[in-house]
Amino acid sequence: MAALDHNATFTAWVTDHAGIIHKVARGYASGATDHDDLVQEILFAVWRSVPGFRGDSQPSTYIYRIALNRAIALQRADASRTSGESGQDVDPDLLPAAPEPPDDRLELIYTELRKLDEISRAAMLLQLDGYRYEEIGELLGLTSSNVGVRLNRARKTLMDNLRGK
Repeated sequence: MAALDHNATFTAWVTDHAGIIHKVARGYASGATDHDDLVQEILFAVWRSVPGFRGDSQPSTYIYRIALNRAIALQRADASRTSGESGQDVDPDLLPAAPEPPDDRLELIYTELRKLDEISRAAMLLQLDGYRYEEIGELLGLTSSNVGVRLNRARKTLMDNLRGK
């Protein structure tokens, strides 16, 4: 799909799929500064990837894959980062608007999600967006049965943690 208008495609993707970008960022970043940094990193990765889009999947799936890969790569590269401080300021005008206002209950869920291993966390985020086990497995390089096992364990862990066990 070399005929894609890079700017128009990027703008349309960000407009249509800002929720995916924010959901992944909330699942992998702790704190507002980290969230904004990760959103900016994901946006840059999406921008760079527009020419590589072949149309083999839906743009939402493609963006999810980019966002998850970027989030996981940054987490692995900077596993010791705990302060929430970054070396550069993020221009808030460059970030797509968050789709919903902060909710304490939702933040509690995201806090618990961030405690899961990166693959289980990604699988949970994808399932919350309605992806089937087969699609999740394809995105994460897992079998459908492995996705099911991971999701069942992740749900149990989340429920136990949310109940205070």
